[in-house]
Amino acid sequence: MNKAIEKDAKTLYELGDELFMHPELGYKEFTNKKILTDYFEANGPKCSAVVGVSGLGYLSGPGVRT
Repeated sequence: MNKAIEKDAKTLYELGDELFMHPELGYKEFTNKKILTDYFEANGPKCSAVVGVSGLGYLSGPGVRT
């Protein structure tokens, strides 16, 4: 896990900065949801997006439809 983080550290810091630049109220997280969805779709892993009342969750693993 540490090697994967180190490999993508620059991208992850940029993602964190992007999220920080778009503060949103709880239950109204639309911009950050879009940023994260775009990131996961572009970079994997293959996931099935689950949109809840607040924020964004991803499910992955056996039996998850993508």
